[in-house]
Formats: sequence, structure tokens, C-alpha cells
Amino acid sequence: MSLILSETFIVSAISDIVIFNTGAPPDAPSNLYVITCTNTAARIGFDAFIEHNTEIISLRVHCEPVSSGIRTRENVLDLTPDSTEFILSNLVERTDYSVTIYAITDEYLNEIYCPDVSQLPKKLKPSSWLTNKTLQFTTSGCEPATQLRVQTSTVEFIQLEWISPKAYGSTKFLGQILRWKCERGGDERSLKLDCDITKATIPGILPLGLYKISLDSLFSMKTNLEDENDGINRKDIRLTTTETASVRFRAPGLSERPEIYLTGYTPTTIDLTWNKPNMFSIIDHPEKLSQRIQIHRRLLGYRVEINGQKYNTLNEDQYQCTLTECKAGEEYKVQLVAQTVIQNEYINDTVKII
Repeated sequence: MSLILSETFIVSAISDIVIFNTGAPPDAPSNLYVITCTNTAARIGFDAFIEHNTEIISLRVHCEPVSSGIRTRENVLDLTPDSTEFILSNLVERTDYSVTIYAITDEYLNEIYCPDVSQLPKKLKPSSWLTNKTLQFTTSGCEPATQLRVQTSTVEFIQLEWISPKAYGSTKFLGQILRWKCERGGDERSLKLDCDITKATIPGILPLGLYKISLDSLFSMKTNLEDENDGINRKDIRLTTTETASVRFRAPGLSERPEIYLTGYTPTTIDLTWNKPNMFSIIDHPEKLSQRIQIHRRLLGYRVEINGQKYNTLNEDQYQCTLTECKAGEEYKVQLVAQTVIQNEYINDTVKII
């Protein structure tokens, strides 16, 4: 006798739970920075990209000037994934640059249908798989002081002002030296100035003559891309801006003004006369404190002005004048101008003060 079972059994088993994460674009470096730079090169450092189940197969660096008006070749570099710094060369001094570092993955190559890293274009197509970090920096360099101008020039002092020198990148602005020398002779003198000074006064008493004025801008420049080491990799340079200033003797006016007198008048005329002013005076010597200068002048003529307007000119031997075509009831303001010239043959005459 056999036993037949009608029940059906389903035997099943449950596997362990498997947890996995799909790949994601890498995280950009937390820091991208300039290690050091010169006028024409820069050494850039960066932290590593952080991968998320995707392998970085290459790093791409792209560098170009911020201003589109600067004509220079783009810098494009391909780095190994484990790189942490790179060098940019053939840069232009005192120029703002933008540098971007990209992480290249197989996912990005597949997305843009590029078979190999070597065939990547210079300009990369944006993508969520193209993680990047950008930095702007300025190459080193310097500019001297500009617009050095003489504000005042007398025997007492020469006043100057200028626009401050400029230092870029790793270049250091150290200070300024103002130098001056009279071209007709004498020693050169100088004055050290701080970096923030844009005005200065050359003290007198200054000898008469033409002065050559030089403003030196002092800088310290990086010579290579090695780390800073007690100034070994630096050199000092001096850029000079020049100007000239003339210190001349300015003779004072007449020691006495010409006096004009009214001698008569009618309804239509006014008669005037005056005395010849003194043509001789003695003044303090502008350079030598113990001496005075005798000023001899020669009278050239007179100019008669009425109500601020020129009316007539007269010779030096005329001492009277008649105003015609006057109107009754009108006010007339008459002024007499004596025109003189210094007689140079006497300019060196001096009198010692006793």
C-alpha cells in the first residue's frame, strides 16, 4: 500500500541585503592658491579632489587673462590625478589671470563622446561631471611714481606731489628716495620717504638755477618660483621718475607806487599829471643772509586805465594826460600803471649788512 500526498511545498531562501552607492562627480578642491609668482610665471597649489565611486583619470588646467584685450596664448596643462601643484609660464607681468582646474572622469568622456583624454578640446563643454575650481591672481611687477609735479618753486622751498608707485603680485614696495641737484653746481641732496608719502618739500634756502629732481621707487622682486628663504630668491630694483624745477629770482614791485593828480577838468575833459616813481630799491638777498641786493629799474612807459579798461599808453618822458569825450555825471576810476624793466647789468650789485 502506498501513501500519496496531495500537498505542494514551495521552498524559498532570502539573501543578505547588499548596500551600494552609485558613482557621483568628485568634489572640487577646498583650496586653490598661489604658492609664489614672478613677473612671467606662477606656481599654483591645490588640495586634492575627493572621489565618489568614480575614478579621476586626469586633471586639466586652463589659464587666460581676465581682460579680453590682452593678446597672449592660453595656458592649457594636463596633470596626473595625484598632482597637488603646477607651474604656469609665459605670462604677462602686472596682469590679472583666471586659472581653472578640472577633474576629468570616464563618465565625462562618455558624455561628450570623447574616446581619450588626449583628444579633449581646449575649451571644455560644461557638465555636472566636470567638477572644477577657479582662482584669479595677478602676476608680479611694479610701476614707478607717476605725474611728479612741481607745485611751488621759490628760494625758500620747492613743493612736489605725485601719484604713488604700485607693486603687484609678490613684488614688495620698500620705500622712496627724493633726490635733487642744481645743474649749475653743488652736491646732490636726498631725502628718504615712507611708502605712503605722495607729497614732499625740498627745503631752502635754495641757490638760484635749474634743478633736476629725481624720485626713486624702491622694490624687491622675486627672481624664481622657489619658496621664500630670507630674501635669497629676490633682487632689489630702483625705478626713477624725473622732473625739473627752476628757482629764479623774483624781483618785487616798485618801492613806491606812481601817484596821479587831478589838475583840472571841463564838462568833457579831465586833466591829469603825476611824478616819476623811484626806480631804485634795496632788498634782502634771496640766498645770502648777510647781504642785500640793489635793484635798478628802467622806466619803459605808462598805461592809463579807466574803469579797469586800457585807455592810452604814454612814453616814459610824459608826465601828464588829458581824458577827452567825458560825459557829465559819469564816474571815472582812473589808474596809472608804470611799466619797468630791471637793468640786468646791475643785478649783481650787493650791499653787505653791517
